[in-house]
Amino acid sequence: MRRFCTVLCLFWGAWLTLAQPPAPTPTVAGVMLGDIATGTRVMRMSYSADGALLATLGYPLAQATTDAPPRLYVWDAAARQLLREVRVDGAVFQDMGFVGGRLLATTQSGEVIALETQGFAPVLRVKAHDTPALLAISPDGQTFATADVRGAAVWSANTLEVTGFLFPTLDANTPRWLERLFFAADGRTLGALFSPALFWAWDVASGAPLAAFDTGYTVEPYAAAFDEAGKLALAYGALELWERDGTRSALFPSGNAVYHAAFLGGGRVLLAEADGALNVWDTATRRIARVVRSGSGQLVTALALHPTLPLLAVAEDDGRVSLLALP
Repeated sequence: MRRFCTVLCLFWGAWLTLAQPPAPTPTVAGVMLGDIATGTRVMRMSYSADGALLATLGYPLAQATTDAPPRLYVWDAAARQLLREVRVDGAVFQDMGFVGGRLLATTQSGEVIALETQGFAPVLRVKAHDTPALLAISPDGQTFATADVRGAAVWSANTLEVTGFLFPTLDANTPRWLERLFFAADGRTLGALFSPALFWAWDVASGAPLAAFDTGYTVEPYAAAFDEAGKLALAYGALELWERDGTRSALFPSGNAVYHAAFLGGGRVLLAEADGALNVWDTATRRIARVVRSGSGQLVTALALHPTLPLLAVAEDDGRVSLLALP
């Protein structure tokens, strides 16, 4: 009888094991909401302040080279429908972004253009730089900066007037060009990266330089930004954090090359890797906290965070912009 009970118990335990569902496996946390076929290789992307509009700037996929000028499109973000291709006579756009109720753009000839989002008529068009200019918008939307290799102009977003100038000291014998322009999270610091890897930072209010050093790399990074603590974040093979004295203080051990980084607040950073994977990392432990999307096989060319909702727009090499809900 005891033997029978033993066999029965073993059978019952095996049946329960088979009957129970398998242990859950880690799942991708991002939810795909839809996509937009832009027909361009998007290099810049920006949401309007209310999140209703999404602007993309990219080169037409049909062109074998980048000889054709980039196209600036404005989309209905919710409906994922094209509203307008923005054109300004004679302007070849270099960079763009929304601030307040306006769409800002810089051009390859150094112009700064501001357009109202109702009808997209230009309200400002001024020659501010001598060479192709980049654009950076402060997180609070009150200030923006435009810059080329010779220096940056700081603007009031309300009045569209220049409030100050910031100048780097560059070696005239070393040819350089401006690769990245970005604000710190508090909007008080502006950073610039000159090819291949010369970093400058200024106090926006006073114009005083806060940092200037060369990282020693011979190629420019895929991305550059400030982390939440104001450290320089550079994406090469992995995401690196640098102190203002020019010492590297941290490294995120990603298995693939990091092409884009977006700091989400709360000690989190979103990294886009070479295979299209999107992962949220904990900046304290430097470990993956959440998988947003596994590798898509497409190179991520631009990211844009929704201003009020946990949504992410992801542009890929095939011209598609995916809209994802973040965990």
